[in-house]
Amino acid sequence: LTNDYLVSHAKEIDDIKVQLVKYIKQIYPEKGCGLEIENNTGINKTRFDINAYIHSDSSDGINEVLILCYDLLILSLQSNHIIDFLYHDSRLYSDVDPRQRASMFKLANEISNNLDKQYIASVNEDQLETIKQYFDSDDEYKSIIEDNVVLVLKDDSPESKLLGIDVELKY
Repeated sequence: LTNDYLVSHAKEIDDIKVQLVKYIKQIYPEKGCGLEIENNTGINKTRFDINAYIHSDSSDGINEVLILCYDLLILSLQSNHIIDFLYHDSRLYSDVDPRQRASMFKLANEISNNLDKQYIASVNEDQLETIKQYFDSDDEYKSIIEDNVVLVLKDDSPESKLLGIDVELKY
């Protein structure tokens, strides 16, 4: 049945693949990339093996771009969910080159605006300072970044943190 599904929905699946590649190419125009969806024939709860990839994806930064693009794809498809926002923590941006980081924000802004969705990111100050030069103008940076800052958090006291208290998370 899964094989039949993949065949009967090949056009929809191809459209999804094209959309993901379009997102990735806005950040890495020179890299090969794609999406593979196959039947998982094992005895398990995972019916499909889904593999999104960017060639040379051994670096953490490229993998983070892939995560952003895949998450934006899921958000934009609006298939089997009614979520209207996407959130990423600053960790997503930490290993990404500033040029690509700027492109990531541009892409997230474009998609969220076009689809009337919300993109939320907690970002460290140094991650923003290094990307300003990669925007086409100061106005573009201002409209995408500065005009969308809702809350500035600090670590100088518990009161200036998100919950107003110290929270200890064990990873």
